[in-house]
Amino acid sequence: MAFPPPPVWRSAAAAAPSSPAVPPPPRRSPYARLRSLVLADGHPLVLALPAALDVCDADAAAKALLATIGPADAVRVLRALVRQECEIHAARPAEILRQQSVASRALGQHARGVGAAFLHTALGAVVDELLALPRPLDMDPAKLPPEDIDANTASIAGWLERCVGALTSEAALEALPAEVCEILGELRRHAEEAEYTPAGKAKLFGVYLILRLVSPAIVTPEAHGLCQTVSDSARTSLKLLAKLVQAAANGTLPREAEMAPLHETIREATPRIQVGARAPLARSALRPSLRRSLRCTVHMRAHAHVHPAYVCTCPRVHVPTAVAGLSHVRGE
Repeated sequence: MAFPPPPVWRSAAAAAPSSPAVPPPPRRSPYARLRSLVLADGHPLVLALPAALDVCDADAAAKALLATIGPADAVRVLRALVRQECEIHAARPAEILRQQSVASRALGQHARGVGAAFLHTALGAVVDELLALPRPLDMDPAKLPPEDIDANTASIAGWLERCVGALTSEAALEALPAEVCEILGELRRHAEEAEYTPAGKAKLFGVYLILRLVSPAIVTPEAHGLCQTVSDSARTSLKLLAKLVQAAANGTLPREAEMAPLHETIREATPRIQVGARAPLARSALRPSLRRSLRCTVHMRAHAHVHPAYVCTCPRVHVPTAVAGLSHVRGE
């Protein structure tokens, strides 16, 4: 007698007709909740950082903050930090962004992240030729004979003039990224509300752009993509040049006795670099869409008469009255 074959058992899922695969839900970032707290209206979590952190943790906190918010929202958060920094140092404006705070560190890291094109345009050629010098630029009387110090003084003065000219050239100012101009605009608004003098407004350029971006790039060009390696002798020249550029931007003179022969050169460079500060401050007054569509050529004088308003020759384009200290602005 033949027996039927045993039944083949299959699960319901296997017996069901095949259906198209459903894609898994998108994976949510583990930091999504933290990012939403950081970007909350008023940024209370961000503004609590200066009081909650020790100064030695400012650099790490700034890196974590920028990594959390991402590039799209960085400017909005950084502007809030700038406003807080200005309020903290309202009684002593000379300390704005000079301390090792979360604001100063975050602004410096952000500027280095977006300012590569500006650094290459403004400093690339200067750094290349400075690294090729056969001997360093030094003013230390303990290391050099008097005749070498005199020769170095003239050479250093020429390098300072060239560096200031490169930083304030039209090509360099046009290479400034829009994000940097937005931060400069926030500083400009604070300076106008606090009724800073023209020299005080120009120093904001030195505090943010020079101290936090240009000076580090001059001292460590290999860390900013301007070169591969730097010798010890070349580092001496770079440090000296960065010190002089910073002094010119601040309108101050080095206190070292050996720097006295360079005081006159620094005084002559100060109005040039401070006048150059007004170009990015002026660009920050324009809407981002206008900056993309209109290329402005700015002609400046050290003591230009401040007109009540500045109007571009391009129709329907008006530069706000906040653009002060410019001889005129015209569209090309």
